[in-house]
Amino acid sequence: MKSKVVLIVCFLIVLKGYSQSNKGYYNSKFYISLDALMNAPILYNFRSSSDVYSKCDENLNQKGDKFNFGFRACLGVILKRNFAFCLEGGIDFSNVYSEKSIYYEDSISGQNLNLNVIHENLDIQTFSVMPKIEFSVKNSLLPLGLSHQFGIGFNRSKLVNNDYASLVTYQSSLDNSYVLIDDFNKKYFDFNNQISTKTFTIMYALNMKTALSKSLLLNYGFRYTLNLNSSVLNMTSNSINHFYLSQQDVSKLINKQRLYNLINFNLGLTYAF
Repeated sequence: MKSKVVLIVCFLIVLKGYSQSNKGYYNSKFYISLDALMNAPILYNFRSSSDVYSKCDENLNQKGDKFNFGFRACLGVILKRNFAFCLEGGIDFSNVYSEKSIYYEDSISGQNLNLNVIHENLDIQTFSVMPKIEFSVKNSLLPLGLSHQFGIGFNRSKLVNNDYASLVTYQSSLDNSYVLIDDFNKKYFDFNNQISTKTFTIMYALNMKTALSKSLLLNYGFRYTLNLNSSVLNMTSNSINHFYLSQQDVSKLINKQRLYNLINFNLGLTYAF
């Protein structure tokens, strides 16, 4: 971690040298942006059939995810009056749906069980880092005005270990009655030893910054993202025999949710100095 911080600081010092003669809005050479992001997972909900996936709230009433949100912090260095290099970091909060049917081999009895699962929506947190460029028309003064942004980022996602509500049964082979599993959550997934699911993001943003003062600007716009699975970097867990949900299962659920996260609206503030 220390080596990464030193590398970033050295890189910014070099960029500062290039930016000395290229100043932006009110002679600013740097700017910091703080944004809130929001999206409605309409496509993800459409592609997650209620017959296959359990979409429930904390009371196990059928309810899909309505809104996801996140936060971004960005440092920009103005290399030309209409061109800047930026480094962005952030966190996203969203939900994934578990499958209604889980096929599980009981290690004690040796039985193959077909579990009928009604489960609360699972929370995920995604941390991201993205270098990006920002540019505008020839006569503009960044960070002011309308601009375009391109970036390629790296993301790490994990399930949040909450006390989720669930109702899980299986059909007995003796009398065809349904048997309730009381301790399902204890063996649902190995939250403590889970491995981050890694994805890449290709991003284009159309952004507008409106001046509130000589240094403070209102920042708003839309971000279009394509989140791609990093199958080379993702690893599977060896604990599949001890938990109903394996690491590979979780990575598939997260990758699906991330893939259909295409459009975000952002709103925030920018400080130029």
